[in-house]
Amino acid sequence: RTTAFLFALILIAACIDSIKNKIKDHSEKPESTEGKEISIIEKEPIIEPKFITNNLKLIELKDLYGYWVGSFIPDIGDEEFDEYADMDDIEHWDHINKITVSIDSISGDSLIGHSVVAGNRRPFKGTIKLDEKMYKIDVNEPGTDPYDGHFEFSIALDGDKISGTWEAYRNIEIKKRRYALKKRLFKYNPDAELTAGSAFYDWNQVKIKKYKFEDETYKEYAYLTTTSDVNKFNPSKRLLSKKDIENLGKADLYILRNSIYAKHGYTFKKRPVRAYFDNMNWYMPLYTDIKDQLTDIELKNIKLLLSYEEHAKAYYDVFGR
Repeated sequence: RTTAFLFALILIAACIDSIKNKIKDHSEKPESTEGKEISIIEKEPIIEPKFITNNLKLIELKDLYGYWVGSFIPDIGDEEFDEYADMDDIEHWDHINKITVSIDSISGDSLIGHSVVAGNRRPFKGTIKLDEKMYKIDVNEPGTDPYDGHFEFSIALDGDKISGTWEAYRNIEIKKRRYALKKRLFKYNPDAELTAGSAFYDWNQVKIKKYKFEDETYKEYAYLTTTSDVNKFNPSKRLLSKKDIENLGKADLYILRNSIYAKHGYTFKKRPVRAYFDNMNWYMPLYTDIKDQLTDIELKNIKLLLSYEEHAKAYYDVFGR
C-alpha cells in the first residue's frame, strides 16, 4: 500500500509539472502582431557594431561598421528625393522618419545588422558583395513584426553614403521607402540644445476656432504647441526648480522631458514628437530603452517635469503661423 501511495504521489507531481511546463511554453510564444502597432519588445537578439572606425567614408570594408543615419522616405514613384526639397511638395511628408541602419558584423559574404526607426529596432541579415568598386548589400528582417521588410543598398569605395530601398513584406500604409544615409558617430552630449524657433506641434490635439468674414463662417485649426520658453532650460545640464517650470505650458514640459531621452538616442514611437526631434541635427535614433543611461540630474528633472506636465495649461496655436 505504501509503495502504491508513493507511486500515485509521483504521478500527481509529474502531472502538475507537465501542466506548469505547458502554461510556461504557451506564455513564451510570441503573440501575433497582425494589425497591431509596432512593438518595441525585441524578440530577436540584436547586437551593436563589432567596432566602429572614425572614418566617415568607406576607405576599407571595416569602415562600414557603425551607424548610418538619414531620412526614410516614402517611395511613391516620383523623382529621386532631395532631402532639402520643400516638404509641401512631397506626398506623405508627415511619414518621413529618421532611420539608423547599423552594420554590426561582416564575415565573408555574410552581413548582420539592425535598423532603428519609428520606435522600433529590428535585426536583419543577408549578403554583401563587391562589384566593380561598389559594395552591394541585400538583407532581410525576420518577418515576425508587421513592419518588417527587405533592404537593398549599396556604397562605392571612397563613398560617404549608403543608398537604397526598403520594401515591407506586408501590405502596410507605406509599403516602399528609399534612403541615402551618412555614417554618424554617436556620443551622448548633455550640451545638445533644442533648435531655437523650431516649434513642436501635436496635430493629434487640435481645437477648431470659428470666425466670420464677410458673412461667411470659416474654421481655423489650432494645435497643441510649444512656446519660446522651451529654449530657456537644458534639463541635462542642471537641476530644475519648481520656480523654473511652474509657469511652463504642457507642450514645453513634454518636450523638455523628451529632450533628455533624445540626447541618449531614444527612438520615439509617437509621430509628432518623432517628427520634432528628427529635425534636430544632433539627434540619432538608436535605442528603445535608455533608462540605465540617464544621469542623476536627468532622473530628478524627469520626475519634476512629469509632476507638472499632467496639470499644466495647454497652449494652442495655428500650425505654420
